[in-house]
Amino acid sequence: MTYPNLEGPNCLDKLEAQGTQTTSNVAANLPSFTLDQQARYLTDGFWQDVGGQPHHFNVRAGGSITVNITALRADNQDTARAALQTWSNATGIKFIETTGRAQIGFSEDQSGAYANSITSSNGLIVSSSVNVAANWSNGSWYKLQTFVHEIGHAIGLGHGGNYNGSANFSTDASYQEDSWQKSIMSYFDQNDNPYDTAAFAFAITPMLADILAAQTLYGVPTGVNTGNDTYGDFRTVFAAGTDVVQGTAATIFDSGGIDTFNFSLRSADQKIDLRAEAFSSIDGVAGNLAIARGVVIENAITGGGRDTLTGNDAANRLEGGAGNDTILGGGGNDILVGGADRDDLDGGAGTDTALFAGLSTAYQALYNADFALSGILRMTDMATGAVDTLRSIEKLSFDDVTLDVAALLENMKGRFGTIKAGEADSHLTALSARSDDTWVRSAYEIDGAFTATATARFDSLNAGAWQRIFDFGNGPAADNIWLGQVGRSDDMAFAIVKGSTSYQIVANDVIVEGQTATWTARVNANGLMQLSKDGKVVAEGQGAVPEDVGRADELIGRSAWANDTPLIGQVSNVQVVNGSPVTSGGGTSGSGGTTSGTAPSSTNLPDANLHLSGLSDGQQDFLISLYIGAFGRTPEYSGLAYWADELAADLKTGMTPNTANLLVGQNMYKAGAQNGEGGTQLQTAEYVTFAYNNALGRQADQAGYDYWVNDLSAARISRGDFLTTFLTAGMNATRDADFLISRIAVGEFAAQKHVSGAGAPGIDSKAILSSVTDPASAQTVINGIIQKYGAASAEIAQIQVTGNAAQTSDIFFV
Repeated sequence: MTYPNLEGPNCLDKLEAQGTQTTSNVAANLPSFTLDQQARYLTDGFWQDVGGQPHHFNVRAGGSITVNITALRADNQDTARAALQTWSNATGIKFIETTGRAQIGFSEDQSGAYANSITSSNGLIVSSSVNVAANWSNGSWYKLQTFVHEIGHAIGLGHGGNYNGSANFSTDASYQEDSWQKSIMSYFDQNDNPYDTAAFAFAITPMLADILAAQTLYGVPTGVNTGNDTYGDFRTVFAAGTDVVQGTAATIFDSGGIDTFNFSLRSADQKIDLRAEAFSSIDGVAGNLAIARGVVIENAITGGGRDTLTGNDAANRLEGGAGNDTILGGGGNDILVGGADRDDLDGGAGTDTALFAGLSTAYQALYNADFALSGILRMTDMATGAVDTLRSIEKLSFDDVTLDVAALLENMKGRFGTIKAGEADSHLTALSARSDDTWVRSAYEIDGAFTATATARFDSLNAGAWQRIFDFGNGPAADNIWLGQVGRSDDMAFAIVKGSTSYQIVANDVIVEGQTATWTARVNANGLMQLSKDGKVVAEGQGAVPEDVGRADELIGRSAWANDTPLIGQVSNVQVVNGSPVTSGGGTSGSGGTTSGTAPSSTNLPDANLHLSGLSDGQQDFLISLYIGAFGRTPEYSGLAYWADELAADLKTGMTPNTANLLVGQNMYKAGAQNGEGGTQLQTAEYVTFAYNNALGRQADQAGYDYWVNDLSAARISRGDFLTTFLTAGMNATRDADFLISRIAVGEFAAQKHVSGAGAPGIDSKAILSSVTDPASAQTVINGIIQKYGAASAEIAQIQVTGNAAQTSDIFFV
């Protein structure tokens, strides 16, 4: 059977005019065809509509067909070869050139463009011929499109609808999808078809329906582009359409390997979709690149535009480059790289990794309700301020470390507490190589303004350089706060590293070899830094408030810098209190319920010398202050001895004093809760007021009240830790120390005398404290206790306190 010319001499005039002879009117009740239905129409439906028979060459994928292109001029031969290669890439069939008789012959001596075939009765093609006029559309991609179209006829494909020579979409289209976007065998460009959302582009390869149709006839090839191939920029496959230049549309078929779409040199907004049968928009042209059925492209890279990348179910690597990109991983264990600027990364199913350039310490993570409840993590590049939003991401990869996001979340919950739905609480925290370690409360947590004190002795200044008293941070030059020697000199420096800037004040000639001194380093909410030695200010200057970040390194007597010398001497009694203010020239009261200043006069009160568990007087005083703050009473000796044993045991494990104090405070609060004592049933605001009244004998100042209530409400601090921190601040504060330490002195004598708490006959341990407001009133109460010291417990029926206990006679025993 001989098939007549398809198209004929002038059949493609309308195509060459890019659709100017067609109309965009929508055909009524036009059905939507699946891709399989479209392919079936190309292989069968068209031939049946024109009264013919489906046909194809007797060859399978991987086989060969001979072609003769010698009748074409040189440039048209090149175009024919390029067109034949696109069909080889779709079918796996090799087109072998010959100068003699061939299965497909090409000519250019007739006007127009057309193809015909001679077939046997069983539907096998004997031979086909293709004619494309010699001067056909020179200088236009349409020339290549015409060759690919006519070769499609030569191997057995019909048109996309029941038309030949000319067509109008509104009257001749059979289904909604009939356009160049889906088939090069269509007569309708993307603009002709009102259902088509793609932009106009010349199709220069077989498209989705064409490849499926040809593979239906000849089988699916397995040997086409089996390596690790790159398409687009820096391509490694050089067939037509694999670079996707502007003005063209193409479909990629690839049999295997780890393959990449690389469009990193394009600055336009792009959309890349790696799912089979999906369309991408390259160089700002909508819908101009497709992936054939069954093809897996693993990786994609875009350039400087606002790009969208969508992965498939393979393990994809998706890189957005510059610009504000959206990256969707889909299934599989994907790597998502936002690149520069603000990006939105969604890993989808699988275990997905967000990859960042540089070290982890260059980034901050935001802990808020989105992250705590929905797993939406926002990462800030501290150098540029760009924020990436991460969803369904399981790992964060940096040059120095890979962090587990779930563990990071648990770390943040431990540090900052649980955030409930609707809460606006948030914490922007710098990362470190240990950000996903199980969180352990920092012994020296710093979240802004603070006061740090330490007792230190330098035994040899010249024996080593930069000897530290303390160094808190995340490695060298990362969120560091340090106090120590300058070089090998006798100068002392206090430094705060914030971002890439180090703020430092230096006191000259203040370190004396072999001398033990107490150093105090402070910074207030305005960034004023101050350094004191033994209560005297020795340096002061404007600095910066530290970032509220976790600091994994809490180094005492040594530095985070590898070349610095560990302290040759001794450091003890390191304590950090958050919220302490600094006023130029001396201490003043302020936020956080804490103050700075000189030692209070109440330290001159008599010392009962309990000597519990080998603890120092200061450690015993701290335990007594817990009783006062938590319960509003003096301690019983047995209870005090119990907590002293616990504190001593913690210290023997090597735990820092600050950490041991926090632990005892937590456990004492829990014990009070079990016994229904100590205001444990009070609401947060009432509890803060309760502590102020017990320990400081006054109403809270508004700033301090707000500070503690907010921290407790947001679960940034537990009630037990609040007690420890609050009481430590009170003992170091000029405004409140006289009151609190006066009460501690009374509590110490009451415990030694065994006249308070369980087992003491009739003693009112709260009443003893109610009259103590200053050292004078405390001395009066202590005198009363001393007068009865040594008496049998049976003689002590009750202690009653009236007024301010200004005189010993106000205390009487009955």
